[in-house]
Amino acid sequence: MAKILLVEDHQDSRDLVRLLLEADGHTVFEAETGELGLQLARQFEPELIILDISLAGEINGLQTLELL
Repeated sequence: MAKILLVEDHQDSRDLVRLLLEADGHTVFEAETGELGLQLARQFEPELIILDISLAGEINGLQTLELL
């Protein structure tokens, strides 16, 4: 199955999406900030990234997308 990076700042949303994806056999890496998402993307080279565009932190989701 696929390696998926989930970048979401709300824990409840991350938990729900992760559970659904893992139940379907995917490997899920989680990040709660854009900064961590960028690090994990470089480290694990996911096949799919699910990115919240309204992230809190130093860089928002749209800025994270530009950097990806």
